[in-house]
Amino acid sequence: MARWTLAIGLLLVVPGRLAAQPETDWGTFKWERTTGVTSGTIAGPRDSVFAILPGLIKELGVEMKELDRPSGKMAARRYRVVRKLGKDRVSLSLSCGDNLTGPNADNYYVYITAVIEVSARGAAETGFSMYFGAEAIDVPGGQNERVACATTGTFEHRLVERLNKRFPPAS
Repeated sequence: MARWTLAIGLLLVVPGRLAAQPETDWGTFKWERTTGVTSGTIAGPRDSVFAILPGLIKELGVEMKELDRPSGKMAARRYRVVRKLGKDRVSLSLSCGDNLTGPNADNYYVYITAVIEVSARGAAETGFSMYFGAEAIDVPGGQNERVACATTGTFEHRLVERLNKRFPPAS
């Protein structure tokens, strides 16, 4: 009995899965883990920020399908990813639970919803707000039950890093 318990325990621990979580306060940005919302201020004009965001997000693995420049809103709704989000495992950015084969995010079909809104805050500053969330379905296993996924903050942190490179914060 003890051998089985040890073997099952070893199967449940996936190497490299316990990554440090990014901080929730990133300078002029704040990430709210419980809501999946990242908000902050970008040191650049609204139109320039809006123009560059879809490309930055596509680098991270999500294509924004809805772009509304006048309102400053863009979205990807139910954007499907399988195993990879950009160049990394989906489980690096989303937690959808685990099973004996590893993280569900790496084995299920994951449907991402990302909604971004940018607004002018003067001539040279832009307000930024993004919701990032997902749900997963075990399509490869023949199931249709939806599993809610929580964000780890990695996707958001990488986007903030890219934004800060393009629009360095004022010192």
